[in-house]
Amino acid sequence: NLLRNINRFMEILFRLTVHQSPLVKQRVCQNFVTLLKLRKDLIMTQIKKIIQYMITATQDEDRQVGLEACEFWVQFLDISYIEDEERIQILQDFFPTLVPMLVHCTMYTPDDLAILGKDCMSDAGSKTESCRDDDIASELTGDSSDFSESEIPDEAKDLNPEDDADETQGWTLRKCAALAIDNLSKRFGAEMFIHMQPIMDKYLQPDRSWVERESIILCLGAMARGNEEVLGPYMAKIIPFLMQETESPYPAVRSTTFWTLS
Repeated sequence: NLLRNINRFMEILFRLTVHQSPLVKQRVCQNFVTLLKLRKDLIMTQIKKIIQYMITATQDEDRQVGLEACEFWVQFLDISYIEDEERIQILQDFFPTLVPMLVHCTMYTPDDLAILGKDCMSDAGSKTESCRDDDIASELTGDSSDFSESEIPDEAKDLNPEDDADETQGWTLRKCAALAIDNLSKRFGAEMFIHMQPIMDKYLQPDRSWVERESIILCLGAMARGNEEVLGPYMAKIIPFLMQETESPYPAVRSTTFWTLS
């Protein structure tokens, strides 16, 4: 019985955190998430070590490892897991690393772009049969008021989590990071925005790559609900930028912009 041997199980997990096998890393992340659901009190006794491991794992070169690690942030940043001031302070101490990392995880990778296809990357402004705005819009699950895995089609939920080839068709690191940002902003709106603002100022510029602009637009949509007062002073800058991006020659940017505005 796992719960009867929970301390021994934790010891084994921590020993495995130095293992370099992607499959082992995935299992370690999955089990930390499971423990977070079953025994958050036990997780909190080692939370600094676990956070440090998850930050490293989220940035792993293996995207499936990153996805499994990012699931930890989705669970941990749910407000029901963050109760007392000590835990709040521990998490806030990691914001300078955590917030930029999650934003970076929402960016399309070269592999993502290869799957989207060259037509979606065209700056010609045409909408071809192989790449329409509606096709890319389907890559964004749900809407900004309920950005959750529950909005994924049933067939996507049944994907094998170990099948890297199918990962981009279902629950991805990009979507998971956006949901983590959503949860983070709900609980730490103003505190989180202190670290988000410099990233926004950097990427909300016409000379940035379309991948960077699309990413920050996605993050804006993910953090919009419940943060009207925080975002309010910046809307005079954000809205004109978003309206401009609705005319972007890049279909992915247009679709994410309309999703954020909705």
